[in-house]
Amino acid sequence: MMMKFFRKHNKKLLAFFMVGLMIVFIGGSALQGLLTPQTNPVVANSNYGPVTLLDQKSANDQTNLLEMMGLDWRRPVPGGTKALETVDWIMLRREAKALGAEVTPAAVRASTTDESFFGRVSDVAQRLRIKPEVIHMAMADYQSVQQAAFSVAGSTIPSEAELLSTARDALETVKVRAVLLPAEAFVDANQQFSDAEIQAQFDKYREKEPGQGLNFGYFRPSSLQVQYVEIDRQKIAAAVGVANLDRKAKSYYEERRTTDPAFRNKDVPPGPDPAAAGLVEGPPAPPFAPYMDWESAKDIAIEALKKKSADEAVERIANWLVQYTDESWLEVERGKDGYKVAPVSVATLDYYDDVVRHIPATMAFPGAVSVTTTDFFSTEEASDVPVLGGTAFRTGPGVAQSFAKLAFRTKAIVPTVPNEERSNALDYLAPFQSCRFPLSDDKTGNLYVFRVVDAKPAHAPESVAEVRDQVVKDLRLSRAYEAAKTRAESLRSCSATQSLRDAYEADTDLVAFKDKAEGVYNGYVEPPPISRVLQSQASRGRSPTGVFGGIGVGNLTNEVVDQCFALEHADQKMMVFELKDRAAVLLAEWVETKPPAEDEFNALRKQLVTQLADARWRSAASAWLDPEKVRARTGFALVTK
Repeated sequence: MMMKFFRKHNKKLLAFFMVGLMIVFIGGSALQGLLTPQTNPVVANSNYGPVTLLDQKSANDQTNLLEMMGLDWRRPVPGGTKALETVDWIMLRREAKALGAEVTPAAVRASTTDESFFGRVSDVAQRLRIKPEVIHMAMADYQSVQQAAFSVAGSTIPSEAELLSTARDALETVKVRAVLLPAEAFVDANQQFSDAEIQAQFDKYREKEPGQGLNFGYFRPSSLQVQYVEIDRQKIAAAVGVANLDRKAKSYYEERRTTDPAFRNKDVPPGPDPAAAGLVEGPPAPPFAPYMDWESAKDIAIEALKKKSADEAVERIANWLVQYTDESWLEVERGKDGYKVAPVSVATLDYYDDVVRHIPATMAFPGAVSVTTTDFFSTEEASDVPVLGGTAFRTGPGVAQSFAKLAFRTKAIVPTVPNEERSNALDYLAPFQSCRFPLSDDKTGNLYVFRVVDAKPAHAPESVAEVRDQVVKDLRLSRAYEAAKTRAESLRSCSATQSLRDAYEADTDLVAFKDKAEGVYNGYVEPPPISRVLQSQASRGRSPTGVFGGIGVGNLTNEVVDQCFALEHADQKMMVFELKDRAAVLLAEWVETKPPAEDEFNALRKQLVTQLADARWRSAASAWLDPEKVRARTGFALVTK
């Protein structure tokens, strides 16, 4: 039946077939374009052309290369405050080319004579299996961005008035005699207060965050409660067994005999051998061996091997715990806030106990693994948390993430997982989710796996009972501060008829406080001359935190320093300064103001010109590289659907 149909309509079917072939032949590319989705979509537009997905990938690859070469592409000019993103890098490269500041790869190679540079390029190229020219191009773009910033920043010579003002702040000094009276020296540890006084103090500072000195506050910061599994290396070391211990220890010794300091001979090398020199009869002494022989090193090698085996066992358990606890979260989807919701079986304080019971018998050591839950602690208190406070996740020498940093990247502190570039959602912990980075204690060798099990948001305490001890302590400090002020005013009155030093030493009770204040310096002092700013920091201007007035005086605010200079022209040459941020009182007597000497100014002038011009140049270059300004002047705008 079907064959009969084909024979009957053979010519028509052939005609339709030929038409179809013509359509495919003539409109193939257009048809393919309609059926194939766009593989390189435009994600943004700018004054320098569109930015595509491939542009972003290329920029990511290039910036990764720069990082591997040790170049900070996010801050191409030292001193920049805001880090660049990949889109900013794309815009800056194009802008540098448009400004004629383009550096070629050949110029990069020609400007470098350091052989280690070419070695590093070769190492990175081999590691990534790319040509060295690709790295040279990345570095050329980096220098192009720098060159554009340098040319725009230019240079500005500071005015004479600016030089004089800066030099005065650095070179003009004031000499004072002083008595420092810390409130702590006057604290009465047994002083009692009525309930009304305690309540009034609490009400006054209930909503304020605590600060330094007399800046009282009882507002409680956010706090966390953590549960952790401890893997005790010492207990594992005592129980670990090593098959063929002697043979492996000897191999361990032979491999490390000349490189491990533990195997170095502790004996002092002898002097010249008289027998070898022919000065005495007899056979020459055997040559001095700088390293221990096997019999001397055997015990050391065995202990080192046991320690190595214990460390490996501890690490195996920690890795197993991280992997096992992670399996319960694999099928859980992230919510709109970027966090996962803990499975019911995990969201219980008994979960870690159950996990520990599942440690495979092949890697378990009885009594070596335990579970503990901490009290609540804030960020400031994290370093003092028992056991965990000093731990960190360490990836290499000097490279570590502290316990506090890892713990406080959690939902209670960061409500929404950041979605910025380079942020990793896996670094942010949902409630009851184990941290994927085991913590280590350098002193004990123990490892820890932890999770955040509870959190308290920042809040003002409901009642004084929550912070009563701190309120009483603050009241005692406040009363002690008033006593210090009274004593300072009394001392100033006595100094009207005698020197400040004589008046101080005549007050036996005041002198006695020097011994009472544990760890707190107080008393009479003649500090070195004080300037408004250190010479080494003159070009930066006055520090907002003031200057260091010398041992016995400590840090002084700019206001106090200015008032010390002003005493030269005051009727009373002595003044009581309230250092509330330090909970202390300073009685200062003006002695002398020394203006800048001409030779000092001339010596400093050239340095200031260079430093001030450099500071302005860096400021201009940093402003040019500010991400917001980069996007504004290049017309960068994301494509919206």
